[in-house]
Amino acid sequence: TKRQCTHTKKELEEAYKNAHSLKLKLLAQHQQLRQNKQIQLNIMENLTDNIHSEQRTLQDYEHDKSHLAVLLAGLTMKSHRQVIPRRYAQSPASFLISPLVEEVPMRRWNQGILFVAPEGAVVKAVRGGRVVFSDFLRGYGLLVILDHGQGLMTLYGYNQALFKRRGELVSAGQQIATVGRGARVQEQGLYFEARRDGKVIVWPEREVT
Repeated sequence: TKRQCTHTKKELEEAYKNAHSLKLKLLAQHQQLRQNKQIQLNIMENLTDNIHSEQRTLQDYEHDKSHLAVLLAGLTMKSHRQVIPRRYAQSPASFLISPLVEEVPMRRWNQGILFVAPEGAVVKAVRGGRVVFSDFLRGYGLLVILDHGQGLMTLYGYNQALFKRRGELVSAGQQIATVGRGARVQEQGLYFEARRDGKVIVWPEREVT
């Protein structure tokens, strides 16, 4: 009976050890599940924040876009009555010069083109005309708008500094600003648009990514 009790005791001790080991494994698995759950919750929160952020960004973009459209609507009406002196007016072919001195990468951005260039790079007029806007505009930073007459306008945004004031006449190739950085753009660069009667037109005849 004593030997049997000793044997039973050893079996019970072994069973206890196994149960204790199993308990530790279950606790570890439970802890891992809790961590995984927390990670998933964090991912969901981040996704929700990103969605809300993207929604806010989209709303801001639409607001900026509509604000610019209202501004351009008023300027376009005046553009058809705009008289550009002959020495500042050029043929349509001269419109195809670059707004930057150096050849730089370009990519589509919003409704226009982002010329990826370093801060401080010279921004020049692509065509002679009159400065009809030279100020800060939400979403476009320091912005210059040139009126070339007959409803044709060019926009130069994300500038670091503006060199021309409203009402001044500029020639093609003349410096009007220096490159800065947009609030919603990772790269430094110039934001450029060309518009005819308020509508964006394709420019230039180069490969744009």
